Amino acid sequence: MKNMSGELKITSLNVNGLNNPKKRKRVLRKMKTVGGDVMFLQETHLSKEEHKKLEKLVNAQVHSSSFHSARRGVAKLIKNNISFHFEKTKMDKDGRYVLVKGRIDNAEITLLNVYNFYLLFCRWHCQMIELFSPQDGSTVLHTNTASLTAE
Repeated sequence: MKNMSGELKITSLNVNGLNNPKKRKRVLRKMKTVGGDVMFLQETHLSKEEHKKLEKLVNAQVHSSSFHSARRGVAKLIKNNISFHFEKTKMDKDGRYVLVKGRIDNAEITLLNVYNFYLLFCRWHCQMIELFSPQDGSTVLHTNTASLTAE
């Protein structure tokens, strides 16, 4: 599970909305500085169409889940320099998680990106763990919210 330098760098950012073009540009610049081969974004607040536009902006595969209003939203960006072979995805209609299964260098990998402000409620979190527990022996990378300020 490596890029050309032999390592896989994963970054997780709570971007607190990317609808404003100026903020989106600042955050994307910050993401480039921080780096990462796989980037988990929470609270994107983007529609499905806007998430698609991220592919061109960051030169990456984008897998996302959107909410029907400018709230929630998660995205997983997998840089094109990673030999990731997509197999399947699961997401919810409420923009709280996106799961992607695939392969990197012939190793099975499951990438789970979750945004849920109410993760303190164990019932929901336990259901998530059960739902996404790998039955196939693949490696699971899971992230929850983190913080990023674009100032």
